[in-house]
Amino acid sequence: MKSLPKTVKYYTVAANILITERLQKKVENLAKEYFNITGDKLIVTSGYRLPERQALAMYDKIVFEGEKAVRDLYANKPAIDEILNAFRSGKGIPTNAVKAMTKTIEHQTKRNPPVFISNHLLDNAVDVRKSPTDSISLQKAAGKIGGRIIVEADHYHIELD
Repeated sequence: MKSLPKTVKYYTVAANILITERLQKKVENLAKEYFNITGDKLIVTSGYRLPERQALAMYDKIVFEGEKAVRDLYANKPAIDEILNAFRSGKGIPTNAVKAMTKTIEHQTKRNPPVFISNHLLDNAVDVRKSPTDSISLQKAAGKIGGRIIVEADHYHIELD
């Protein structure tokens, strides 16, 4: 049986996306603000990520946008360099690369102090489909709830601390 998208009052969550209860409340606040401004719902394309999901997302981004674009996206350069090295250690075999990246991300999150390359790992971030989302209205809605937006190639990454 195929998992269908979940529609909530002010937003839709794409199939197979993890949304924790804590994150759901934050998304609800963001989506309600956005709906009040535009009358439109948001489409959430990514939510909480376990290390393997983070590795898969990063793997796809590296393959489609290149290592430089991915490195430029993340603020913690030592952490992203470790993940890129893990990607390279896969020697072009996707399953090997994702396994190595997953192990690296898991190791980073277990350090003292822990390192979280993405707020998705902390259930503090969602991705929202770019089209038909109005970026100016989304910025206003995020600003009202203390969130910040990072514009990526095919979506908006929204951090909701």
